[in-house]
Amino acid sequence: MSKSWVLITPEDTCAWKLKEAHLGEEEPTTEQLQMYVGGMIEAVPRSWLMDGLHIMYVNEEGVWDKLPHNQLATQLLDMGGPLVGTAVVQWDSKYNTIKGWTMSEEE
Repeated sequence: MSKSWVLITPEDTCAWKLKEAHLGEEEPTTEQLQMYVGGMIEAVPRSWLMDGLHIMYVNEEGVWDKLPHNQLATQLLDMGGPLVGTAVVQWDSKYNTIKGWTMSEEE
């Protein structure tokens, strides 16, 4: 299964209808990640992420900067949160479509 990078903004409400473009399969540089989240990056603990997500980065000081709540990114967690600001996520490419979110584990 290939992996792709996506941006999840506070305005996004549906995982397969993200407002921002998908970033592709190549890992963004630190400078790109900082630009996407608007500051210093922080990795969300892997143990907090739901299956199919591999890495998630957020703004390290987003809470103190009073960035807007990111409901969709928060919903992608098994624990932890809430998340604020834009999240940069690496997930299984199947999640780029509605079919990937709705198919059962057996499919």
